[in-house]
Amino acid sequence: MNLGFVIQTLAVGGAQRAVVAIANQMVDRGMNVTLYLLSQDSQCAYELDTRVEVVATGLASDSTTVLHAVKNNIARILGLRRALCTDGIDVVVGMSYSVNVLVSLATIGTEILPIGSERSHPENAGVGFLWRQVRSFCYARLCTLVCLTRETADWALANTRVRSVEVIPNGIDLPLVSTSPVVDIPAEFSERQIILSVGRLVETKQFDQLIVAYSAVEKSNPNWVLAVAGDGPLKEQLERQVVELGLEQRVFLLGNVGNLHDWYTTADVFVFLSNIEGFPNSLLEAMAYGLACISYDCKTGPRDLIEPGVNGELIPVDALEVVVERLQLVLSDDEYRNALSSNAEKTRSSFSMERAINLWYQLLSSRQVSNRSGMP
Repeated sequence: MNLGFVIQTLAVGGAQRAVVAIANQMVDRGMNVTLYLLSQDSQCAYELDTRVEVVATGLASDSTTVLHAVKNNIARILGLRRALCTDGIDVVVGMSYSVNVLVSLATIGTEILPIGSERSHPENAGVGFLWRQVRSFCYARLCTLVCLTRETADWALANTRVRSVEVIPNGIDLPLVSTSPVVDIPAEFSERQIILSVGRLVETKQFDQLIVAYSAVEKSNPNWVLAVAGDGPLKEQLERQVVELGLEQRVFLLGNVGNLHDWYTTADVFVFLSNIEGFPNSLLEAMAYGLACISYDCKTGPRDLIEPGVNGELIPVDALEVVVERLQLVLSDDEYRNALSSNAEKTRSSFSMERAINLWYQLLSSRQVSNRSGMP
């Protein structure tokens, strides 16, 4: 089988890491795999098997007017169609809701089988009426739509014309492979306990709330420090917040961290206060490494991982006072924290990479995908 995946870039990100893992395993199982990037940059942030071909199409471009957007989208559809047909692709998988639409349209009138993959919850995208109609039409052409959670799958069935859905959550393969940049754990941390959080420094991750929550408990827990791994547009704003709260010696904004394995194995508690998610890879990683986790119950993902009071704490979104209360409990009660940690580790088996890859392989090699009957 000649298998293609279409994605914006191979930079750092959950969808990028997932597609690399799937591609690596599919070539191991005898498929010819090509990754089509809409960007011009073919650099990959993750370890990609040399047998996987990468094609940087350069089809991504900004539009200044509606007419310009129409012309650009037509060019993308025709450019991708040409590339897929030239390479003899049998099955192509989109790796985001907008790319799913592109894949659907690019395969019209060909023998190429289109599959969509939602990497976030579509309800959170806030798209307009026209786009919703286009998406619904295009999703009707997909052989199937892969979703990370059952909640997203149910939403797609209720709100689009998609005919078939499959739920395949992200998998985890430990230990995580270290990449650059490597951020060493300060020697003085050996005498401290670490609250860790990981993610891009953007509004939806709500690291400002995390810093406020930590400031409320730090005086009664002098041995605990807060470390945030990630970079983004809000870094300077968060740095100012840390200074204003007088926490320069207690809160550490680490920037991008390539050796997360070292930080997960050293930390004791993980806090995740995002208000929007598709499937939170960092939360899954933290639980698999056995950290006691506190998370907002946002749509979607955390509730698929956390059983409240058993393997973590699940808190209504933006209930910051509850975060402070539960954080204080987890930091101060060693027995409770250790129980959460022990139970969290069980996610290693239920969300293993092997299980996720097997589900992908079963889908890609199934008769359901191979049979085009009923395709509009």
